Amino acid sequence: MRCLTYTIILTLLLSNLAIAQQVTKGEYFFNNDPGYGNGISFDVTETNGEFTKVIDATVDNLPDGFNMFYVRVQQDDAWSTFDRRLFYKIDPEIIFTEDVSLKDMVFAEYFLDTDPGYGNGTEIPITATQDLANTFTIDVSNLDAGFHIIYVRVKSSDNQWSTFDRRLFYINTPEQISFSDSPIAKAEYFFNQDPGYGNGEPIALDASGKEISQAFTVDISDLESGFHTIYFRVQNENKEWSTFERALFYISDGAFVMSEASPIVAAEYFFNEFVAVGNGTEITLSTNDDGNFETSINTGDLTEGEHLLFIRTKNEANIWSLYDVVPFTIDNTLGVDKILAEDFLIYPNSVRNIINIKTAHTVLSYKIFDLQGKKVQENILKDNTIQVRNLVKGVYFLTLKTAKGTVVKKIMKE
Repeated sequence: MRCLTYTIILTLLLSNLAIAQQVTKGEYFFNNDPGYGNGISFDVTETNGEFTKVIDATVDNLPDGFNMFYVRVQQDDAWSTFDRRLFYKIDPEIIFTEDVSLKDMVFAEYFLDTDPGYGNGTEIPITATQDLANTFTIDVSNLDAGFHIIYVRVKSSDNQWSTFDRRLFYINTPEQISFSDSPIAKAEYFFNQDPGYGNGEPIALDASGKEISQAFTVDISDLESGFHTIYFRVQNENKEWSTFERALFYISDGAFVMSEASPIVAAEYFFNEFVAVGNGTEITLSTNDDGNFETSINTGDLTEGEHLLFIRTKNEANIWSLYDVVPFTIDNTLGVDKILAEDFLIYPNSVRNIINIKTAHTVLSYKIFDLQGKKVQENILKDNTIQVRNLVKGVYFLTLKTAKGTVVKKIMKE
């Protein structure tokens, strides 16, 4: 019998947690949730909600390859969320009779952005070794300004290739000069669209030095209702401009302004695409005075991949709040092909005319939605670029559909 030994060292937080209640029971399961109480049970002797336990779980009936182990505990009638660990079960028929000793690395190569195929990258001169630490120079003169990825991999003496290691880097435009060691001389801000260096609204500095922290007032009376971005940057005594810092903010049209606090009487949620007010999935609220509540969200009909959860509330004055947006991932299977948000680079953001997408995944199609949930653009992705010249300025959500799931990104159109 083969077993997976798992050690729990957890602080498990339960909904409806009450003082002096105790954790006395737990369960575990593999890969698919059988439902609360239907897993393989175990006793918990440490009852203060924080405990350490070793579980020997039989894995004979599991398929070879990657599997997921889940564990959760019960407190009275309330179950905790689960903790999970990914592990790999080796095929018992495999007999390791061949030489599995470490081999020398005899060849190394790098490539930028797109894989040219094994052996077709740019060679990195190395000496045969089992432990490689090397410094090398790459030519980036032909690369466009913006984000890029460098990939590095090696080949062993028995002609086996490694997986690649990668690093993200950014190439500045000529205007993005590195900031030298010089005191800050002036600062400026602007909204939504860059007027050019030195053409923003000046910020009167309260102090001098290489680092400045201060508060200042901005005039937003000429801005329309909706989302906007404010940008800040500084210039030093050597006439060098910094890159900008930015913050997103919202100007209400008055519909959401409340003269005084009003209790929440209704709430709803929806996923990925906007729905009209009142048409989301209702959240049952219990009586509470402070406006805080907990609820369970059913994600059973969603596919694996990236999603957006929207939640909004209504008060006694029949006024709906703005929504809160939470990105999350459905990963019940959690195989090696799981799409990670980090695999998709979307730039520039803010964008004027063209969105660039860098990824190793094949994107089948894309959609762009505005903040009201209206689909404003849809097409097949070509050359990993999207033309958005005709979009009005504002915030949008870009969804990228691949064979392995959907990725959602927020973009700002200047």
